[in-house]
Amino acid sequence: QEPVILEGGLASVLPDFQEQWSLPVQGTVMDIEITRDGHYVYYVSDDGAEFRLYKATLDGAPVWMREWKKEKPEYYVEGLKVSDTGNLVCLNRVDGWDENSRTKVYDGEGNQLFYKTRGHGSYYPSPGGNYLSYQATNNYFPLLIYTTNGNPIELKDKSFLQGGRTMHRFVGNDRLLVYEDFMGQGYLYLISVPDGRLLWRYQFDHTLWLIDFNKRNCAFNDQYIALQGTTQPSDIYLFDYAGNLKWRSSDYVSND
Repeated sequence: QEPVILEGGLASVLPDFQEQWSLPVQGTVMDIEITRDGHYVYYVSDDGAEFRLYKATLDGAPVWMREWKKEKPEYYVEGLKVSDTGNLVCLNRVDGWDENSRTKVYDGEGNQLFYKTRGHGSYYPSPGGNYLSYQATNNYFPLLIYTTNGNPIELKDKSFLQGGRTMHRFVGNDRLLVYEDFMGQGYLYLISVPDGRLLWRYQFDHTLWLIDFNKRNCAFNDQYIALQGTTQPSDIYLFDYAGNLKWRSSDYVSND
């Protein structure tokens, strides 16, 4: 049995930490996600021959488990992504040799909705679990949006794009936030899905050179969207959902 949480590591950060429950896992836990609504935990394991995807309640009660044999021994889990309520689950796997991602998508009941193989990248569920987006690792892939059965959604108008390096992610109410680098400048767009309407656009005076929109450089809640660039000076920007820049950190913090 592989512990989901290492007590020594967590206790050093949270000295009052107490174990609430534990569940048996076959193999090594590769990734774990807790739904934003706080009801479920999903985790995936790899024992060298098989992958297993588990769902449990936050009280530690097992809900279901799905398992399948690895197509090749060198396949590994790249990431587990879940919607806010856990009604849409994406398990991204990659072959270390040919760098093709293989993604299984499940609903909250454990039914497989579809399976896709494409170039190295990951699928991400929208917060409401109504759509998925595909983001290539090199960030040069076009905007790809899908329904939960794997059918592509064509954005009606892409003329606002400059033709540069793009990345995107879903934010509140299943809207799509797109960042683009082009000719030394950065552009931020908010798009309505599924009709593809451009809701607003913001142009930065320099490139932010974001690294990973879905894991870092971007955070959001029901009211605001925050971005942090990686170029120097590294500003933090806060927007509301109407596209208004509420503040940026350099307005308040000296770079000296």
